[in-house]
Amino acid sequence: EVKQGWAPLCEFLGVPVPDLPFPHVNDRQEFLARAGKITRLEPPRGEPLPGY
Repeated sequence: EVKQGWAPLCEFLGVPVPDLPFPHVNDRQEFLARAGKITRLEPPRGEPLPGY
């Protein structure tokens, strides 16, 4: 379970637990920020792709 942080992962891999905070990059704020950027993008304009 990723929410448990470094300890279970490092134990499984047989390596020491690092002295760094576990990266939680998929939190709610990060998701909303990325989703907002995606929804603001406009589709490319110009010639359609061949075959469409």
